[in-house]
Amino acid sequence: MKEFMTRLTDVMRIIWIAAVLLSVGVVACMGQAGSASKEDVIRGTWTLNSVYPTPNVQGPDVMQQRKLLRSQIIIDANSIKSCGQSAKITSTDVKKVSADEFLADNLVPLDSVGIHRPSVTQVVLNQRQSGTCFGAFPMPGLDIYIKSRDELVIAFEGVFYRAVKDKADSH
Repeated sequence: MKEFMTRLTDVMRIIWIAAVLLSVGVVACMGQAGSASKEDVIRGTWTLNSVYPTPNVQGPDVMQQRKLLRSQIIIDANSIKSCGQSAKITSTDVKKVSADEFLADNLVPLDSVGIHRPSVTQVVLNQRQSGTCFGAFPMPGLDIYIKSRDELVIAFEGVFYRAVKDKADSH
């Protein structure tokens, strides 16, 4: 019986050590995921699911807006693909934009695009200058606001699209 109790104690120690090591590994992985760069967050395949109704539409008409619905934007480390085109990513500007700055820049309150925080991270690719869509506008996906890891707001010439990350790209 004494030998059984000794073995049981040894097994319990091994289980406890394994649990501690597993916990440390999980915490380390979570830390790495939390420290992913904003450029990493926007990488993937995104589907334009809907348009946020805002009053200051300047660019594409309603038919053009509808044509982009359910289309995809694919962003990888080197290129962006949207509106039937592909462009090399030559610059990436990332900055935190306050709700007041968003309103001043877009004439739309931040909460009108489903972001209910005092600020949002904006990522601008290629200084908004790549490609043409509908023969008149740059490519959708050059001006991005990060709503979450799985949802972006794509600003496209005064129109704001809700972009959802495809399930295959979600972590």
